Amino acid sequence: MENSRIAWCDHTLNFWIGCSHAIVPESVSTTGKAHESPECSACYAEQMMDDRFGKVVWGKNGTRTLVKSATASARKWNKKAKETGDRPRVFCQSLSDTFEDFEGLDEWRMELLNLITECDRLEWLLLSKHLFDRMANGEDWRDMVPKSWRDRFPDHVRIGCTGGTQETYDYRVSLMQKIPAKNFVSIEPMTKPVDLMLDHNLVDWVIVGGESQQGKEPARMFDMAWAANCFVQCRHDSAIAKPAFFFKQAGSNPHYFGKPVKLGDRNGEDLSDPLIPEIIKVREFPVERSPF
Repeated sequence: MENSRIAWCDHTLNFWIGCSHAIVPESVSTTGKAHESPECSACYAEQMMDDRFGKVVWGKNGTRTLVKSATASARKWNKKAKETGDRPRVFCQSLSDTFEDFEGLDEWRMELLNLITECDRLEWLLLSKHLFDRMANGEDWRDMVPKSWRDRFPDHVRIGCTGGTQETYDYRVSLMQKIPAKNFVSIEPMTKPVDLMLDHNLVDWVIVGGESQQGKEPARMFDMAWAANCFVQCRHDSAIAKPAFFFKQAGSNPHYFGKPVKLGDRNGEDLSDPLIPEIIKVREFPVERSPF
């Protein structure tokens, strides 16, 4: 989608639509048992593309639908960026996961990653859960990318992981460190406080946000004090790198120090709202940019 409503990108692009809930592997689970990743339990993409519109069937035994216009859109944006000198950020696979293990996706994935290599005037944001869950199960990320990416991802590509709880943050961020690439972490939806462990983790960009209500199910609580704590951690002197901090939204069930807060808009995205603490009204992007 051109001119995306997602505040931390300019466009979203889906080469295909459809996904399955990520599974936290037994090897990294704090309970000692494999279980569904908590960030997936109220998936906005599933609610929209399966439940509401019936475009795909979600799940491991579901369907995946190729988006025929995606290649043309990427090339159009890339051409425009060459002409204007801009470098739009493209959130890739907002309605799917580039690295999901699903029959038939290997060929599509390589076509997508080759397209990304070609469209080097765009900054590609590859956010995944499945990649790191597969790595935790012993799979090699190098087998999932083009040969030219194995020593280092292209400079116009940023790999990201989702870590909305301490459990998923800890193992996905530690595995993300193994990939030679610029990176980011999406702590969305944030359902519990998270220690970023920035004295051990090299993270370029931290995105934080609460959960939007999907359908009739109430959104899980998000305490804006958790976001404030993340912002303070990003500024702390002990961090081996001080990542950019981006507060996306307070979600549909915002609290502050345990007390519910009634914000003016449904998803708590309006930073002009006086009930959102000033300390988290920050939307930064990573400063470092590779020259063309």
